[in-house]
Amino acid sequence: MAHHWRACVVPAATLRAPAGTPHPLPNAFVAEQAGQCAYCIPGMVVTAAALLKEKPPRVPLRLRWPMPSSTLRGPGCGSCR
Repeated sequence: MAHHWRACVVPAATLRAPAGTPHPLPNAFVAEQAGQCAYCIPGMVVTAAALLKEKPPRVPLRLRWPMPSSTLRGPGCGSCR
């Protein structure tokens, strides 16, 4: 008997912006060396993308406030805040 499983995991390589090109935010995180343990980075990228889509900030510091601090638990996350 074969079992068929459905997973909610989407491979990162398959994620594309609506036009079919990669979203610029992951590259911006890499350029700014914002990656730490990779545990909270996907959530930060998605949160930042949603904030930029909703209302583009005039000052980069505006993005820091809505980031959920509960996801920043790793030892290297001090520099992420």
